Amino acid sequence: MTFCNPKGNVTLAGTLTLPEGYKAGDHVPVVLMVTGSGAQDRNEEVFHHKYFLVIADWLARNGIASLRYDDRGTGQSTGDFAASTTADFAADAAEGLRYLRGDHRFSKVGILGHSEGGSIAYLLGQERLPDFIVSMAGPACRIDTLMMEQLNGMSHAMGMTSNSVNSVAETRQLLLSQADTPWMRYFLDMDLAAAVKATHCPVLALGGEKDLNVPVSLNVPALHKNLPATEGNAIKVYPGLGHTFQPCDTGMPTEYASIEETIAPEVLKDISDWILAQAKN
Repeated sequence: MTFCNPKGNVTLAGTLTLPEGYKAGDHVPVVLMVTGSGAQDRNEEVFHHKYFLVIADWLARNGIASLRYDDRGTGQSTGDFAASTTADFAADAAEGLRYLRGDHRFSKVGILGHSEGGSIAYLLGQERLPDFIVSMAGPACRIDTLMMEQLNGMSHAMGMTSNSVNSVAETRQLLLSQADTPWMRYFLDMDLAAAVKATHCPVLALGGEKDLNVPVSLNVPALHKNLPATEGNAIKVYPGLGHTFQPCDTGMPTEYASIEETIAPEVLKDISDWILAQAKN
């Protein structure tokens, strides 16, 4: 199936998965799944892991529908990925939510975003577009500060005893020297605090204790500070899990390919249990 972002002149191709045993006339909760940074297909496949396919399958087995789609300019979707920013990807996701609202098979319409997709969830939350949000390692703070923590955390994981960057300005200079793109410039300038403060739908914010990409030591305090006291909100950190919610040793992305398990079962269960609880409200 496809849906369109007319303003961006983009057609997004995706897969709509209905729950097991779905019957005509049923009204079930649905989530739009939004990928992390980089050109991702609808399964958010990294090495041999298809994270969103696994999540969609689990949700379907537990009475929850989902729509996952190829990023613009990726897979079967049209558009220019390289010329796009987080704002463009958020606009695409907004159209996905509108598409699902127009499908009368669904009751509550939420968004499940991973990493950058989790930040996009907050951007759409402040516009009051989703009924609920599942943010999996979604940054909720200043991005340039987050990137400084990320670079230093990975350096230390590789055995360096000193920081690789010593200031936000140095971080920005380094990253722009590696990739001076529209996306990078926009991304580094983002501060998610205002979007988080303006998100009044229920939020399930998940993090991995060993996540080096979005360190919980920085992100979780930002969530506690800025997330409104909405009924149903929950923030959870999983011991021993990394950015992709896999059990890991160091949290380095180089581990992904060698880890057999795609997503820890307890994370999948928490997501489905929480969504079903929101669907009853």
